[in-house]
Amino acid sequence: RFQEILPKSELSVKTIRLSENWFVHDFSDFSDPERKLSYAREMFHSNSDEEIYGRYVVVSICAI
Repeated sequence: RFQEILPKSELSVKTIRLSENWFVHDFSDFSDPERKLSYAREMFHSNSDEEIYGRYVVVSICAI
C-alpha cells in the first residue's frame, strides 16, 4: 500500500506500509531530523517508535 501525505507545510511525504505495524516515511524534503520525528509523532499522535535512516523515518505502531 502506497500513500502520499501532504503535511501543513505542503511538503510531500511518501508513506509505504511494510506490514500491519510498520511504516516507512520518505521525508526527503525535511532536512531537520527533529522535524522528521515531530511530524511522524503528529501523524500517529502517540504509541509510535521512530528511527531515522538518512532520509527515511521507520515507524512502528505499538498495540495498546
